[in-house]
Amino acid sequence: MRTKLFISIVMAGILAVGLFRIYDHKYSNEAILDNVVHQRGYSLVPIEKPFKFAVSLGLAWLLDEGMGERRPYNSEFMNIHNTSITLDDIYDRGNDLYFNFTAKPDMSYSKGTFLYPYQINEDGSVSEYNFDGIKVYDRNKQPIELGQRGSGPGSSFSFGIDVSERQRLKDGFTIEFSNLILYEYSRTQ
Repeated sequence: MRTKLFISIVMAGILAVGLFRIYDHKYSNEAILDNVVHQRGYSLVPIEKPFKFAVSLGLAWLLDEGMGERRPYNSEFMNIHNTSITLDDIYDRGNDLYFNFTAKPDMSYSKGTFLYPYQINEDGSVSEYNFDGIKVYDRNKQPIELGQRGSGPGSSFSFGIDVSERQRLKDGFTIEFSNLILYEYSRTQ
C-alpha cells in the first residue's frame, strides 16, 4: 500500500513539473515575447515607428545633495498598449544622475500590441532603435542635456543627466520618449 502511495506521489510530482515546464516554455509572458520577437508561430508588424509620448515627473527628493547611492523607485508611470513603462531606479553616480527604465510588455497568447525599444528584424534579430530618442525638459520647457545612454538587458533603457542640472529638476521635469516602436502581433499556428 505504501509503495502505491509513494509511486502516486512521485508520478503527481513529475506531472506537475512537466506541466509547469510546458507553461513556462510556451505560455509565460517571457516565452510569448521570445516567440513573437523571433516570429516563431507569430506574425509581427511595426505599427508606429517611433511611438511618441511624454510624461512629467516631480521628484523633490532627487535634490538631496550627494545621494551617492542607487535609489529604488519601482514606479509604473504609464501603461499603454499592454506595456508597463516603469522608472526602476535613479542612481547618483557622483558626476551624473542615471535614470533606469523598463518597458515590460504584457503579452497575450493569441494577439495584441506592445511597445519595444528595439527594431525587430525579419530574421528575428534585434537592433538598436532611435538611441537618441529621449529628450528631457525642465518645468520651463527648456531642454536639459543628456549624457550617457544605455539599453538592455531585455527591454530596459537608461540615460544620465549631469549633477549640475539637479536644481533645474527641482520643480519637476518632462521626459519625451520617441525611442520605442509600437508592434502588433498575432498567432499564425
